[in-house]
Amino acid sequence: DTNGRDVNFDDVINAETRLANSNIPDSETKALAMHPVMRATFRKMTDAVGQPLFRGDMSSQAFKDIVGYPAYTSTQLPINITTGTNAATGYIFFGAWRYAEYLMSNAMELIVDEVTLANQLLVRIIGYTYSDLVLHYPEAFYVMKGVNAS
Repeated sequence: DTNGRDVNFDDVINAETRLANSNIPDSETKALAMHPVMRATFRKMTDAVGQPLFRGDMSSQAFKDIVGYPAYTSTQLPINITTGTNAATGYIFFGAWRYAEYLMSNAMELIVDEVTLANQLLVRIIGYTYSDLVLHYPEAFYVMKGVNAS
């Protein structure tokens, strides 16, 4: 969609199919990663008679998975990406996470900034570290783009 799209269970099934077409075995542990706002979209879904799809009934807690896959959330995932004229979209990641590796350097760079906050009699210390997410098998991942974050 040109201005973002609402996510639904079909998107998860399509992602599952994409991984299957990339020869990722069903035995691989797969999971979703998204912003909490997007998981809330799933939790608000109801069937034809108003019963929630994401839990047994209104009196029970919401399931922690979506279509059988664990759904992890992080507010570090952006939801302010512009898609068309909509400035509130984001990504949902689906994959076999054992094929990903987060690497972080043991070096850290510190910069002492004595100028920026000098009028407040403060010194700013800025720290940089270098890290990266390496996908050893990119075909084991699927990204849903332009998902409405509302």
